[in-house]
Amino acid sequence: MRTYPDSVRFLYSLGNEMRTAKLGLERIRVLLSALGHPERACRFVHVAGTNGKGSVCAMVESALREAGRRTGLYISPHLVEPVERIQIGGRPVSEAQFAQAFEEVHAAAEDLLGREALEAHPSYF
Repeated sequence: MRTYPDSVRFLYSLGNEMRTAKLGLERIRVLLSALGHPERACRFVHVAGTNGKGSVCAMVESALREAGRRTGLYISPHLVEPVERIQIGGRPVSEAQFAQAFEEVHAAAEDLLGREALEAHPSYF
């Protein structure tokens, strides 16, 4: 199993995706299918726009948590450490949780790449 530093090194090695990104949802659909569709176990609030997304997300997450809901939050980019991007219940995930989730997704992506069911790794974004 990869460590947190190994996971972060790999993610940073993907380079500047903004210049080379291939748009579309097909890669994530294939990957989510290989992972057993974990997204189907949750309900989401998706915030989009140009400015203020992080603040809006933080306020919505806080309000839902105060209302007794179990919450998760994903924001990008992070300020210092990648674990800041993912929060559960108002707290960043641990380095061990991050590495475990990375390993699961990375293994599925590698398998799909090996079978040519996926043409490139999912983006870091």
